[in-house]
Amino acid sequence: MERIKSNRISVSIIGEQESVDLIVASLKHSGQDISITASAYTYEEALLQKALFKTDILFLSASIEAIKVFDILKPVKTLEAATIVLFAPNRSHAYEAIREGIQDYLLFPFVQSDMDQLIQKHGSIREAKPNSHTVNRTGLSFEEENIIVSNRNGFQVLKIEDISHLEAEGSYCIIWLGNGEHVTSSRNMRKISELLKHSTDFIKVHKSYIINKKHIVAYDNSTASLLLSNNIYVSTTLSLKELLSYLQPV
Repeated sequence: MERIKSNRISVSIIGEQESVDLIVASLKHSGQDISITASAYTYEEALLQKALFKTDILFLSASIEAIKVFDILKPVKTLEAATIVLFAPNRSHAYEAIREGIQDYLLFPFVQSDMDQLIQKHGSIREAKPNSHTVNRTGLSFEEENIIVSNRNGFQVLKIEDISHLEAEGSYCIIWLGNGEHVTSSRNMRKISELLKHSTDFIKVHKSYIINKKHIVAYDNSTASLLLSNNIYVSTTLSLKELLSYLQPV
């Protein structure tokens, strides 16, 4: 017999008692069918309760004890929580939250509408992905799919596959995307290339350029340059033979 999927949302919470109590009260006023299945007030207590990591939503406090909040997630190889929400008094943990794959942020103090929107958002994701309940933390990591570039206002997340090439500009690096847009990083090209070292798609073709071979469209022998997917020509000091050795499968 086919199992009927329940619309009830299971929730677990890890945080100091005062914050946990506020979240519980807010969830009860949300008008949604919610079951709070587990909670923990300390790091040690959280690690002893496997049920915490098997709910639809896991609320995680950014200020639990004196430890780094993300250390709680490290021993857990497979998270079955469909959505992880970090709750904090400010956005100082936003950078790490994105790196750890945490999907949402709840700023304290919050109003009831903030919680209602969060629950509704989870419901929309749940309906769109009815069979994706398990997140495998041993699979492709955030760093293997993205790089984070800081700027004056915060930071920007770029998908590695969207990067066409890097261009050295003194102590800066211009990161070009396949759509023709670019982002300037205060880190030099060598530093940015270190973030891409796990990818086999990037080739240093010139002292000032590192290109994503998947974005190569053509090679012009007369000008010793490569045409990329964003219609930008990039100079290369590699020979045609060397280029082909990178592009052709072994």
